[in-house]
Amino acid sequence: MGGYDSVTGSGGRAAFSAISFGFRFPAAPTPHVVLVGQTPPPECPGTVAAPEAASGNLCIYEGGFANRESVTSFSWGLAEGADRTGAVLRLLDSVDTGGFESNGTWAATA
Repeated sequence: MGGYDSVTGSGGRAAFSAISFGFRFPAAPTPHVVLVGQTPPPECPGTVAAPEAASGNLCIYEGGFANRESVTSFSWGLAEGADRTGAVLRLLDSVDTGGFESNGTWAATA
């Protein structure tokens, strides 16, 4: 992938938000995005109300959305994934007019 800022959703727009861990992991955690209606993987035993992550994982739990096509986690270096200090989330829209959003919680465990 050439960079996350060159991609847009079906509606032609993208939005970004950053997660900063506040400390440096020994290694970059593996990100998991759990969208509304999806079953969390075993690495993410929590919920949006009580987020949890198994060791070595970043679990992003979506709590609500509007006109959202997808949510993806990227490292600061623009590769899909995460970094030792955080991640960038990219939200793509599904419509070309009006607002689009996604909200939720996250947990990360070294």
